[in-house]
Amino acid sequence: MYAHYKKPTQIFRNVRCPILDIVVRASVRANLIHKCFLSKDCATMARAFIVYVNPLLEYASQAWSPYQLKDIKRIESRRFTKRLPVLSHLNYTNQLKYLGLER
Repeated sequence: MYAHYKKPTQIFRNVRCPILDIVVRASVRANLIHKCFLSKDCATMARAFIVYVNPLLEYASQAWSPYQLKDIKRIESRRFTKRLPVLSHLNYTNQLKYLGLER
């Protein structure tokens, strides 16, 4: 007998969106950074973000492949950079340049 073969799109259609799970976990960590660090120095906060949050967002990103614009916007660190007092008046691209996170 032949095994029932499903196309890859049929398999992933039923799976819950992993991007949302990853973004929620990253948001929780970013909020903890804002709560736990007494110093709001931009260099310190950017380093903490790189060490504690970025690995969540970058790990196996080729596998879950955020290609839709809404998913890419969820992943970006806009909320984190906006909460830094020194950077709140700058736009997102200038915030990334200031922190040295621009790619």
